[in-house]
Amino acid sequence: MHMRGESYHAPMRDFLNEFCTEHMEEPPEVLATFKATFTNAINTIWEAKGRAAFRPSRALNAAVFEGVMLGLALYDAQRLELPEARQIEQFIAHIERGTSAPEKIIEDAPDDVPFPPTKPVPPAPPPPPEPATRGSSGAPDEPTAAPDPRVQGDQAEYVVWYGTNRRPSDANDASRGYSVQRDNFVHYGSCRVFIPGSHKIGSIGSPWWKRLLTITDDRLRLLGIDELHQNAYWTGIAARLAAVDADERSALIFVHGYNVSFQEAALRAAQIGFDLSVKGAMAFFSWPSQGSTSGYPADEATIEASEGVIADFMTDFAERSGATAVHIIAHSMGNRGVLRAVNRIAAKAQRRTGKPFGQVILAAADVDADVFRQLSAAYAEVASRTTLYVSKRDLAVEASRWLHNFPRAGLMPPTLVLPGIDTINVTNADLTMLGHGYVAEARDVLTDMHALITHGAPPHERFGLREAKNEEGERYWLIGA
Repeated sequence: MHMRGESYHAPMRDFLNEFCTEHMEEPPEVLATFKATFTNAINTIWEAKGRAAFRPSRALNAAVFEGVMLGLALYDAQRLELPEARQIEQFIAHIERGTSAPEKIIEDAPDDVPFPPTKPVPPAPPPPPEPATRGSSGAPDEPTAAPDPRVQGDQAEYVVWYGTNRRPSDANDASRGYSVQRDNFVHYGSCRVFIPGSHKIGSIGSPWWKRLLTITDDRLRLLGIDELHQNAYWTGIAARLAAVDADERSALIFVHGYNVSFQEAALRAAQIGFDLSVKGAMAFFSWPSQGSTSGYPADEATIEASEGVIADFMTDFAERSGATAVHIIAHSMGNRGVLRAVNRIAAKAQRRTGKPFGQVILAAADVDADVFRQLSAAYAEVASRTTLYVSKRDLAVEASRWLHNFPRAGLMPPTLVLPGIDTINVTNADLTMLGHGYVAEARDVLTDMHALITHGAPPHERFGLREAKNEEGERYWLIGA
C-alpha cells in the first residue's frame, strides 16, 4: 500500500499477488527495504495492540489490517510533518469504503504507543542570497556569483545554467519559474540546487514511503532561479570556467525528454552534473514540455518547434562559453530536437575549423529509427564521439513504438548500429521500473558516461563493456552483467 495505494483493489489477496509478481526480480537491497518497511510496521502495531490488532474475532480481518497499516502511516507522516500526509489521506479515502476508519484506530491507541525512534530532522539549508538588482526587463544586469558546488559539512549547493523557450510563470518575476507555454525568445539564467548529504548517486530523492521509513529527506531542492541578460549569462559562465583548473573547463548540456517540467529538468540536470563531478559548467535546455503523460502529442509538436533555438543554444555554448569542450546528453524525446539541431549545425560547419562538440550521448532515443538513419551522419561532423544507449526493457519508448507503429532508435530489437556511432546495450544495467531513466539513474551507465566525458575513450578501452553482434553481424557493446 505504501507503493501502490492509489491503485489498490479488492480482494487484498489478488492485490498482494500482483505486487509480488511485479517485484519478484528486484535486487536484494530493494527487497530488503520492502521487508524492513513491513516488519517495522508490524512490530510497532504488535507492541501497541498485541495479537488482537488484526483479529477482532478469531480470523485475520483484511479490512482491519488495511485500516491499521494506513492509519499508522498517516500518524507517522503527520507526526513528522511530512508532505506525504496528504497523499496518505487520499489513499485512505480511496479504499475506506471497504475498511475500518484508520483515523479512528489511531485515535483509540494509547498515548504511550511506542513508535520507532526517530532521527532528528536535519536543518533546512540557509536562505538564498538577496537577488541581484534587476533591470527594466526583469533580468539581472549582472550575473549572480556562481560558486563551485559548495560543500558545507555533508551538504552542497550546486549551480546549473539554463536556457529555455518556456514563458515565465510570472512575467514580472522569473524567479517563480517557467510554465508549459511557448515563448518567442530564449530566457537565460542559473538555478541553485541543494544537494543533501544523504544524496545517493542516480537519485533526486527517495519515494515518500522510503523517507518515512528512514526518517531521512534525501530530495534535491531548487533553492532559487536567477534570470540573466544574454550577455551577462555568457560572461558569468566564462567567469565560472576561468575559476576552475584548466583540465576541468568543460561544459555539459542536458536536453530533457517528454513529460518534464522546468523544475524537474533543473533538479535532474543538477543530479547528473553532481554525480558526474562536472566542475566546469553544467547546463540544461528546457523546451516547453507539458509535464504530463497526456501531453505527448503537444510535446511532439513543441520539440519540433524548438529545434532552431536548441541549435542556437548549443552553438552559442561552443562559441561563447569559453569551455575547452562542450558535451551533450539528450534523453528520450529530447533526442528529436538534438538530432535536428545537429544537422543545422553541421550544415554551417564548413565555416568552422574543428568540431564544436566533444561527447554526444543519446539515451533512450524516442526517434523514428529510419529518420535517425537518414540524419545521424551529422553527428560525426560536429562531435568527437557519439554514443547511443539502447535497451529492450524501455517501456516508455516501447509505448512510443506501439503508438507510431515503427521502430525507435533507442529500443531493441532490432539493435541499431550505424557508422560513426557507438551503440551500447544497457538492458542489464537498468533496474528502474520503466527502464527509461537509466541515463541519470543507473550507476553503471553514469560510470560509463563519466569515462566518456573525462577521457573520451572508445568502447573497447572502457571498463565494464563487452563486445556483441546484432542480427546483421554488426558490432555493438553490452554494459552490465
